[in-house]
Amino acid sequence: MIAPILNNLMSALFKKPFTVKYPFEKLELSKIHRGHISIEIDKCIFCGICEKKCPPKAIAVSKADQSWEIDRLSCVTCNACVEACPKKCLHSEQHWSPAQDKKGVTDYFVKKDTPVPQSPTNV
Repeated sequence: MIAPILNNLMSALFKKPFTVKYPFEKLELSKIHRGHISIEIDKCIFCGICEKKCPPKAIAVSKADQSWEIDRLSCVTCNACVEACPKKCLHSEQHWSPAQDKKGVTDYFVKKDTPVPQSPTNV
C-alpha cells in the first residue's frame, strides 16, 4: 500500500513541474493547436459562407458595409469557417487570443477602401 505512494512521491521529486510561470514564460504550443481565427480583410468578398457554417453563430458578415466581425467568446475554434471560405482569407493562427473579461466583445474588421457609412444629420 505504501510502496506505490513512495514510488509516486520519489518520481515527482525529480521531475520538472508541469506548470509554467505565465506571463514570464510562454508554453510551447503543438502544431495541431487551434489558437484563434484571423482574417485577411482585403481578400474577403463578404459572401457570408463563413457566417452560415459557424455552429455557434459567432461570425457576422455585412456585404453592404463590407464588414466582418467575430465574437471571440462564442467562437469554439472548430475551423468550419476556415475550411468553407472560398477565397481562403480566414486562417487559424497558432497563438492564444488576448484574454477578455466582458461578454459579447467582438473584433470588428472593415475593408480599407470602403467609405464608412455616415449617419444622416438633421440640418
